[in-house]
Amino acid sequence: MNPDNFLLHLPFFTKNECEEIVNYIERKEKFFKEDEQSQKLLEGAVTYGNTSNSTRLHSKYNFFLENKKYIPRLKKILEKNFPNLNYPLAVQSWCNLYAKGQGINWHTHRLFGNFDFPNSFTSNVFVGGREDIGITYALHHEGDIPRYKYVNVKNKLGHIQFVKSNIHHMVRSNPYDETRYTIGITVTEFHPVWARSILNMNDSFSIHGNNILIIPEKEGEDKTNLNYK
Repeated sequence: MNPDNFLLHLPFFTKNECEEIVNYIERKEKFFKEDEQSQKLLEGAVTYGNTSNSTRLHSKYNFFLENKKYIPRLKKILEKNFPNLNYPLAVQSWCNLYAKGQGINWHTHRLFGNFDFPNSFTSNVFVGGREDIGITYALHHEGDIPRYKYVNVKNKLGHIQFVKSNIHHMVRSNPYDETRYTIGITVTEFHPVWARSILNMNDSFSIHGNNILIIPEKEGEDKTNLNYK
């Protein structure tokens, strides 16, 4: 993969919106710390290093379904920049906050566990903190040599980064007293036949709940949560 074109970096939120979203993230984290059911879920939640509760419970809620005013903007940016995507799309979205000493280990994004889907993207929107920490991506070296090229991409306030979901990435430990805030997103081509079999095996996700946003094929069609039986 050419390291010069593996990533799309675009503006998404305004400065004022970033400030509002930081407050939302803080409220979300406080809720998870105080909610008894959330604490029980955290006992069995996957860890990705020293991460926040909001990251560890990423499959239990959806940023866009809780902040629906941003859904049209997400639809527009996907339609404009990824015209070859096959609809409907399944979108998972969650909050990340990294206090001093917190980061996240190497990982990839797969919406439904270890199942691969064509044209699957992971995104990260930076909304607060130090921009120089950024995200580090591991790109396969061109040719037959089994090694990676590591590329660190600095963040920019309000900007979104898109990469393919199978690209390994990580965030180094935050060395600053200033907390880092981001919104994580996974966008996957979706099909109800796949969903029936996968959701039966993985009850962490539910298209009947509030953790998967479904973007239908036709713009303006109100099907943010489809009811498959």
